[in-house]
Amino acid sequence: MSSSTHEMLVELPRERWGALSRLVPDSPWTTSALHAIQTRRASVLTDSPAELGNLVVLVRAPEGDKDGHDQAYAFGSGESEALRNFISQVTRPTEFIVDEELAPYVLAIHLDATAREAMSCWSDAMWTPPAQEMPPTVRHLRASDADALRALVPPWAFRTFASPKDMIVAGGCFGVEADGRLVSVAYVADQSIKFARIGAVTAESHRRTGFALAAATRLVERISEDGRLVCALAARRNGPAMRFALKLGFQHKAMLRTYKVKPGAPPAATTSSSAQTQG
Repeated sequence: MSSSTHEMLVELPRERWGALSRLVPDSPWTTSALHAIQTRRASVLTDSPAELGNLVVLVRAPEGDKDGHDQAYAFGSGESEALRNFISQVTRPTEFIVDEELAPYVLAIHLDATAREAMSCWSDAMWTPPAQEMPPTVRHLRASDADALRALVPPWAFRTFASPKDMIVAGGCFGVEADGRLVSVAYVADQSIKFARIGAVTAESHRRTGFALAAATRLVERISEDGRLVCALAARRNGPAMRFALKLGFQHKAMLRTYKVKPGAPPAATTSSSAQTQG
């Protein structure tokens, strides 16, 4: 059955984006959406530009990420036909980040949706990770490190940035060098007014050396100086990621379940997400 115009979501003009702050919560699991709004790398769709009753913040997969997927942060009521139409008519691989009210509608529309589980970790006060006995030398990355950063960090981590250079220029990257090259990096994946979500990656040849913890410690200190709280996402079944989060000393944890759909793909089994609701 076809839908009339008033039953579809429409793009919200950017001059109305200032009103989004009362609808999109500033939480540890919405930093990607809020950062993409700030950097104008999101599309915002609503059923009523005047009232903003139901809306979707759509963050596209980064260019060049052939295995990537879009992220759709949906807010509103499952009774909204326009919202249900959007959910049913996605044509690209999409991960839906929704609350408990909207989740049943996603699953009813996409019977083959893959449930992905990640642990959201955060602290509600400024803090510093436990000190290491003999920490390695950590340095703040420069714009000239962009190619080295791209080689280490997975493509989906740049979702809310125009390029690796933009991530560095934003000030949220610290790294450790060994054997004449950058081998470990801690970075700000995205941020809101209140939170900065961090990630860390180390070359396989230099793992279990404490490099990532040292880089992340410097990064947490920098974020605290800027007045933001630190948060992270770790795949529920990713043991190393969970242990790393525990080492950093986050005070709070909560399960985040999202739903990935691949239009036209065969049904997929339920699985867990990797580190940042995986990209």
